[in-house]
Amino acid sequence: MQNNSRNFEEWEQILRKLTGVSDQTNWKIYQVFEDELGQVHYKIKQYYNGVELKTGMGIIHTSKNKILSINGEFIPENLLKGTFQLSVDKARTNALEHIKAQKYY
Repeated sequence: MQNNSRNFEEWEQILRKLTGVSDQTNWKIYQVFEDELGQVHYKIKQYYNGVELKTGMGIIHTSKNKILSINGEFIPENLLKGTFQLSVDKARTNALEHIKAQKYY
């Protein structure tokens, strides 16, 4: 029986191929834990142009440094592309008008 498991070090390339995203999307590991079977699980978050996506999360399941499976919710880039609706100056003006404080830091 041939083992087609991929090394954990290849996880980013594998995710990129599975999701079909560009270099504008990347992932970061934010938690690692080992279970009672000795399997290591890596929780990852998805980022687009450096911005964390709240719903883009997944888990890479490994054993002996080989990927067993990957699961999660990964957001396709076609749902992320767009333009800013407010400029920084307009957003600041809106916030200052809404807060109406006497003094600002």
